[in-house]
Amino acid sequence: MTITIPETELVERFVRSTGPGGQNVNKVATAVELRFDVAQSPSLPEAVRERLLAKRDRRVTNDGVLVISAQRFRTQERNREDARERLAAFVDSGLRAPKPRVATKPSRAARSAVSAPSATAARPSARARSASGIDPRAHGDCMSAEPDTHTDGTPHGASKLQHPPGAPDGSVVLPLPPNVPRVKPSRLARWLGRAILRLGGWRMVGQLPDIPRAVLIGIPHSSNWDGVWAFAAKAAMGLNVNIIAKESLFKVPVVGFMLRRFGVIPINRNAAHGVIDQAVAMIKGAEKFWLGIAPEGTRKRVEKWKAGFWKIAKNADVPVVLAYFHYPDKVIGIGPAFHLGEDMDADMRRIREYCRPFIGKNRGTV
Repeated sequence: MTITIPETELVERFVRSTGPGGQNVNKVATAVELRFDVAQSPSLPEAVRERLLAKRDRRVTNDGVLVISAQRFRTQERNREDARERLAAFVDSGLRAPKPRVATKPSRAARSAVSAPSATAARPSARARSASGIDPRAHGDCMSAEPDTHTDGTPHGASKLQHPPGAPDGSVVLPLPPNVPRVKPSRLARWLGRAILRLGGWRMVGQLPDIPRAVLIGIPHSSNWDGVWAFAAKAAMGLNVNIIAKESLFKVPVVGFMLRRFGVIPINRNAAHGVIDQAVAMIKGAEKFWLGIAPEGTRKRVEKWKAGFWKIAKNADVPVVLAYFHYPDKVIGIGPAFHLGEDMDADMRRIREYCRPFIGKNRGTV
């Protein structure tokens, strides 16, 4: 079967590439975002459509729209070809119907073992099963699995994700690019941060974008432990990420001193120009400045993120850098830098869809 998808069903958007890439790569729109409506496309046979939507590919939104981001190459034309090749591979994966399973009968030996179990056999404990390498919660491929859930329906105990690589030298933290903001060097702070991460079994993966100013969002934020691992990673790298807090907290001498030491900045919530304008002014007024924000605004599960981080990044004309916690693998990951468009809701959906697989200590992301 051959399926032809006309150009009229494809929506393309060209954005700036992220990360290091040489002259002009981060300044011109070489990256391609290709959208294809799988749920509503008249070019797809119904059987193919159902198989594609059943794959639970994280690139497919809740509305059934496939979003492909291509930025591996230095030219816009080559990224367009790459996006179309990936679209063709995605559609091709739905052409082949799965082979039906054929029921078979158990062997005589298997029937005998079931009908006459040993009287002295005992079920191993959960600790013994774990020590032997048996994971009763294992589900196979993380994109097609049906994981166990928390009481609120959030997946937990999910199978391991395919994370990006970590530091080339095998360190638990990532190296800092030359243009990111840094704190004053402290061998003690870096040793302590690495020691905390190693004791907890945590490591970092991904790549920090080489940009001097950005809004860094951390997700999912479901436990106070997130702050422990985040500050440990920040200290271990020597990365200067500022966090805003209400001004009244700094009036307590010891608390104020500790908050400043950890890069927390006081902000006046009663000022006429508002918190967002103050944050934008901080970013624009500094040569290098990263602002850290938890977009959920609470440790509880929320259906809608707070829009403050988007407004700050948009008004300051800086990208949004993603940092995620994935507790099943004890990984702190750095995702791509998202360059915002004019549609806030579309940007929010794009970022949340990227964050969908990540599992916090007490819940998932979306």
